[in-house]
Amino acid sequence: MPKPSTSVTDELNSGIDSVISTISDAVPDNVPSPFKKHFFYKPHIKKETPKSRPKERISTIVSGKSYQEYLQKKLKQKEDLERIKVEKAAEKLRKKEEKDSDSDAVVSSGESVIESENEIERESPIVGLKPPQKVDGEFVIFKYDNNFYPGKVLKATKKTETISSMKSNGRLWKWPEHKDVLDYPWDAVVAHIEAPKKTSSTRNVFDVPEIHSLIYFLKFNAHNT
Repeated sequence: MPKPSTSVTDELNSGIDSVISTISDAVPDNVPSPFKKHFFYKPHIKKETPKSRPKERISTIVSGKSYQEYLQKKLKQKEDLERIKVEKAAEKLRKKEEKDSDSDAVVSSGESVIESENEIERESPIVGLKPPQKVDGEFVIFKYDNNFYPGKVLKATKKTETISSMKSNGRLWKWPEHKDVLDYPWDAVVAHIEAPKKTSSTRNVFDVPEIHSLIYFLKFNAHNT
């Protein structure tokens, strides 16, 4: 049997080498050896799947009785803070009003308290003093520790009366923030008076003209005796 011609063999070998070379160039480096040159290995490419957002973890207090208690606690804390703010603002306003009232009491009609009292002695008419009616709710002048005070009778009995006393504010008077209530014998009550007259629409200050008349009367008698 005749051998194939050399030219045909060479051509066949050349074609095989060309195919192998082409395949080798296309095969990636990660093809396991020794099979890299004998077949085409298609690597498995792992696709990246999009990561899902983690679910928000909800605390166990979000439901049930525990959450209600938690919510009530937070609301109470907020209400307490608001209440404290309101109380501080009210206290600040009260102190400011007292300071303004004291300033007005120190200087009245552009003069000092002493000058105002001298003016009262010269110009104020003497108001007739009336004996106490000894009934609940009346306003009176009473004497305590050698000083005269206006007040309101809260309860009258045969021997004593319970009086809510006013507090001196210069030449004016005011009801104290904390009530000054005591029992006094009837012989300490000097006279019945009309209800004190408020002198300001914004401050707790009152005028008691009967006090001025009483002081003038006592000074006048002392001067002529």
